[in-house]
Amino acid sequence: MIQLDFIKSIDQDIIGIYMSCKNLLTLGYSYRNDIILRDKSLEQNILEFNLSERGLSIHNNNLNTFYHLNGKKYFGKKTARVGDEVKIKTTTLIIKEILFIPEKTYTELIKENNQNASNNASVENILNLLKKEIYHIEREMNAKK
Repeated sequence: MIQLDFIKSIDQDIIGIYMSCKNLLTLGYSYRNDIILRDKSLEQNILEFNLSERGLSIHNNNLNTFYHLNGKKYFGKKTARVGDEVKIKTTTLIIKEILFIPEKTYTELIKENNQNASNNASVENILNLLKKEIYHIEREMNAKK
């Protein structure tokens, strides 16, 4: 889980907290990115945030453009921590929280899927009962009119 706080940007719609459970986030101008900045001075895909068991790394995909991490200029890859400030062109963000969640194993996914299927059946039964009850209430209300 990665939580970023966008504190300054030419794209005012991005200001505020952004949170994702993905371990890899991309930032740039292209709609293919996880975080899209409407700033034409950026490249299509400029930064990657990669979270692993070793921490969060920031990687600049375009070596013609630098970024700042805590005021220092960087090209390429650098490790970041909670509280670090990242600036790319007109956008500044602060890393608020990071929590690595490992990929689930295949057997864990199968087990979870089977549990969800039985839970979904129970929920479906409850929804059907509620629909029937609402139908009967509506019939009674319409009959009284």
